[in-house]
Amino acid sequence: MAASHAAVTDELLVRYLDAWTPSMLHRYKRLTYVGDGDPGAALRVFGEFADRLAGHEVTALLVDAPPGTVAAVLAELGDPAGLTVRTVATLPPLTGDAPVFACLDAPPPELVGTVAAHRNGELLATGVEGPLRGFGLAVHVELVDTAGAVQPLAFGTPSVKHLEKFKDALWAVDEYAGVRYRDPRDPDHEAVDISLTPRAGPLRRMLRAALAERGEQTVAQLRRYALAETMYRGTDATKAVAELVAAGAVRRVPERGRLVPDTVIRPA
Repeated sequence: MAASHAAVTDELLVRYLDAWTPSMLHRYKRLTYVGDGDPGAALRVFGEFADRLAGHEVTALLVDAPPGTVAAVLAELGDPAGLTVRTVATLPPLTGDAPVFACLDAPPPELVGTVAAHRNGELLATGVEGPLRGFGLAVHVELVDTAGAVQPLAFGTPSVKHLEKFKDALWAVDEYAGVRYRDPRDPDHEAVDISLTPRAGPLRRMLRAALAERGEQTVAQLRRYALAETMYRGTDATKAVAELVAAGAVRRVPERGRLVPDTVIRPA
């Protein structure tokens, strides 16, 4: 993985874990994190919540992590109570209802299946070619650097709310020089800058394609499509629909007034 791709992925992991960890600690006594590669970023996030780990069991399963590196990070964090770190060669069965979040590079299908089979399993994966199977919701985005090198990235979850959190983290990542996002569904394969207000050209094209395929849709349905099937957020769809209406590329019913969830959008 290129260094620029890795930097974006690491920050995305940290931003999502920053939202996922306190939310899960509030609802569950036990959490499980699964990761490979350098464990420092994830363990430091858990260290930030050390004061909230008491009375909880947070287990970090690190696949093929160097023991020396793990020991050094834990020493830096003061070996927080409530956090158990295990280095493993292969991922053991994930049982129980404790939420599981995994961040893995090019995981084989059987490993993806292990996480997906867990009722509260989520996965952030790089290097996955093709669909991320087994999850209730799964989205894909490509990281594209200045040399044109592409790093596929996918996220799978059973939760709409967690998908929204992931999308918020995705677009909040600091813009790294030369790295942009590209949606595999965009027929024009346009890469866009990382921004809290991203360019919506690819989304407009994908919304028009969805309308052509599915027929008329409400604004609420198009927001759900954007969230669940593209790299964009649901809120981005409202703006994109307004731009399509203004350009005469789609029709709306009723013809005037604010775009609300029940507003019907039809192909032009």
